[in-house]
Amino acid sequence: ELQDKEATEEDIKVTMKDMGLERARHWGWPNVYVFTKALGEMVLIQEKEDIPLIIVRPTIVTSTYKEPIPGWIEGVRTVDSLIVAYGKGRLPYFSFDLETVIDMIPGDMVVNAIIVAMKAHSNQTADP
Repeated sequence: ELQDKEATEEDIKVTMKDMGLERARHWGWPNVYVFTKALGEMVLIQEKEDIPLIIVRPTIVTSTYKEPIPGWIEGVRTVDSLIVAYGKGRLPYFSFDLETVIDMIPGDMVVNAIIVAMKAHSNQTADP
């Protein structure tokens, strides 16, 4: 419809983002990211048939703790961009409350948790 009205690519992009956010909020999700993650889980649950399914929902995943090497980052996403900027001296300081808990987990710990979950549930049959 937007193309028929000769909207620019930028206008189409902005409109689609706005529509996605509107739909996410309509269904009770704060943003499109968590909405699409929830949709993906729903599809997996619906289509899994007799295949066992484990869903792991980590918090913000950051660089690694130990494996393959400490601090390994492939691409800079989420909070890692702040950490890298601070480490390179581009961000001189962080202003925060020392009592604040930052809910993050290193990527290798997430992978290890997934492996443990798979082993722990390896002999279980799928729910009907």
